[in-house]
Amino acid sequence: MDNLKRLRKYIIVTVTGIILTALVCWLKDFSFELEKKMIYKILSDATFFTAVLLIGMGLLISISNFGLFTAVSYSMKRFFTVFSRESVERRKNMPSYQEYRAVKLEQDVSGAFIYIPGVLFFVLSVIFTIQYY
Repeated sequence: MDNLKRLRKYIIVTVTGIILTALVCWLKDFSFELEKKMIYKILSDATFFTAVLLIGMGLLISISNFGLFTAVSYSMKRFFTVFSRESVERRKNMPSYQEYRAVKLEQDVSGAFIYIPGVLFFVLSVIFTIQYY
């Protein structure tokens, strides 16, 4: 069951990458009637854009595993409790920052499900760039 969830993550990210690549191709007026050199250029640009986005998102996930965004998320939760109906009661029951950070750092999320498709799109970009030149 765990492998099925992991595979689902990879499939969703890969399909999202394909959609992003297709969107960039559409924005650049991609057509198979163009000359081959221009086709490879557009495909290289589109796959490189997708690779940068996916690898960047994977980096953000990896950075968040070190607790970089923990203080921001804790402060936002504290801020929004001020505007809730049970604000006084909620603030009394809210854990301290040290407790919140300890719980968040235990929840380690791997960014591999975003890195691997990102690297694959980068490899495709390199192949299309080689074909272009």
